[in-house]
Amino acid sequence: MEYCTVEAAEVLSAAEEIELARRIEVGLYADRLHQAGGHPAATMAQLDWLVAEGESAAERFLMANVRLVSMVSRPMARATGACEPDLFQEGFAALVTALYRFDHRHGTRFATYALPWIRSGVAEAIGRQQVSPAPIDRVRIRQQWWRLAQSLRREPSAAEVAELLGVPANRVERAMHAEATVLLFDGANHHEPADPTAQQRLSRVVDAPAPVHDWLAALPSLEARVLWLRFGFAGEVTSYAEAGRILHLDASRVRRLEHRGLDRLREVCHTDDLPAAG
Repeated sequence: MEYCTVEAAEVLSAAEEIELARRIEVGLYADRLHQAGGHPAATMAQLDWLVAEGESAAERFLMANVRLVSMVSRPMARATGACEPDLFQEGFAALVTALYRFDHRHGTRFATYALPWIRSGVAEAIGRQQVSPAPIDRVRIRQQWWRLAQSLRREPSAAEVAELLGVPANRVERAMHAEATVLLFDGANHHEPADPTAQQRLSRVVDAPAPVHDWLAALPSLEARVLWLRFGFAGEVTSYAEAGRILHLDASRVRRLEHRGLDRLREVCHTDDLPAAG
């Protein structure tokens, strides 16, 4: 996805996330059946339709959450001087990865799950920019890699991905070389916030209809820093005690600043959907 083509999309409700996630799963399963030669209970045309429905659901899911990428890439570009479109590109690629690893049955909202993936992708891109140019558009390659892995239920080779995309295999190899090897079906999730309270509040804050970092800029500095740490926008989600150590405050003071900041944030964004203080 090109940085300049991003448009605002309506935020998904929890129910819509589940519905779209199920359509994506059905599409992937239909794709696997199609590649295996079909199924007695469905025609090839029906399988093709299910695959197309899954792809449409994935596109809507991504467009509804692309603002999360800007929320991470924009302040990181300002802070490091890195090229913002390149950071956005890598963050969007990480968003694609998160989508195809997301399991709605765990009860976690997608934004909560995806943000650590996006932050990691953007951070890796910043590191690479110090030594080499950012790679050519990796989004399409990574998305096809995950789709093929889901269909084959194994890690596809670079040649298999390249054949589907019509690009040289060495281009796929270069694009995936920087990726940490992740087992698709390991069942482990090392990217979810460890603090349940912050996780619940984070889900509600990032689901609001405007970029959070713009709102935080309108808050007093200390309150903004507390929210930034508590909700993990600067890295991992932190507890009250951890945030207090960083800011040289006690945990109760951090809690009060968080509540006050959330109250101000509600006034700034004119919404009652943020968590209540107290």
